[in-house]
Amino acid sequence: MDFKSMDVMKFFTVSNTSMCCALALSANVYANEDAKGYSIVPYIINGNEADVAAFPYMGLLLKDYLDTTTTEYPNGYLVTLCGSTVLDERHVLTAAHCVEAITDAQKEENKRLAVVFKVQNINSDIFANTKYSVESIYYHDDYNINNNLSHDIAILNLSEPISSDDVSRNSYVAIAGSESDYRSNDFQFTLIGYGNTGPATSNPNENNSKVLQKTKVSYITADECQKNYPDVDDAQICVTGSIANMLRTGACQGDSGVPLLYRRNNTTYQAGLVSFGPESCGDTSQVVQSVYTELVDYQGWISSVLNGTATPKQAMNETDDDSNNESSNSSSGGGSLGGFGLALLGLIYWNRRRR
Repeated sequence: MDFKSMDVMKFFTVSNTSMCCALALSANVYANEDAKGYSIVPYIINGNEADVAAFPYMGLLLKDYLDTTTTEYPNGYLVTLCGSTVLDERHVLTAAHCVEAITDAQKEENKRLAVVFKVQNINSDIFANTKYSVESIYYHDDYNINNNLSHDIAILNLSEPISSDDVSRNSYVAIAGSESDYRSNDFQFTLIGYGNTGPATSNPNENNSKVLQKTKVSYITADECQKNYPDVDDAQICVTGSIANMLRTGACQGDSGVPLLYRRNNTTYQAGLVSFGPESCGDTSQVVQSVYTELVDYQGWISSVLNGTATPKQAMNETDDDSNNESSNSSSGGGSLGGFGLALLGLIYWNRRRR
């Protein structure tokens, strides 16, 4: 398929041979001034373009190489990674597998992390809009990519406060306070993200999307979810989507960390964030469209990060000697992700030429 590798390539393997990919670190590369671009699949399935003004708390996580001059990218480039949401003016929420770094090289790469807001069109807005660098990274101590991506949650502390011109103080998304709000069969959520519109094909441009997308998905009970993913636990939410255009509606690679939203009493709440899903996005034989980290179970941990009592896994200004960034359980053995082809692309940096 003529894939071109980037500098870093890291594949996670798991014990179950039917496994495959977590909906994420599929990296899209965008050349400065849109001179050349690289992209990969996939994105939200059966979605429609969303007005970013309706979701002001939505952030796009990227790595900034605008200071890098190469023959391929004489004006530098940006690599888009995952979605995120604003918790307060200095913190954004995303998935742990988007930012976990174990080796020194990965930690060095993380120093290029940044978040950009108000991205309606990726090709233009990621260059024009303010990019907020990351000062420190937190993810849950029990996060384990080898054990069903349990505790797949991370918070990024930004180097400077988010300007109210980018995200106003009264427009942060609220974290769900009770699972009883939504844990009923067929409860409707809104899903937003920047991923592709379909699974990989022989045409690298066929399913590309340059804009924020939204769609509707429905809650599915844990008992039903475990038919596809036996190891899903109480701190994860499963959803399904309707079938249209011969694809099942939902998220896909590139959408990791994006929010699962619902409305109650005129307030928008975030119930979860995208963690993983089927090997082939939109697979109609898979009832479970994707699995989300459930935020209500992490309110105490989120508070500990926001109030400064948690220890970061990586602080960008620290030296290797005093680094606290130790792999929690992610390099150890663990349970199988199980099921019918779970998408665990993990941290795979690769790209496909866009013509």
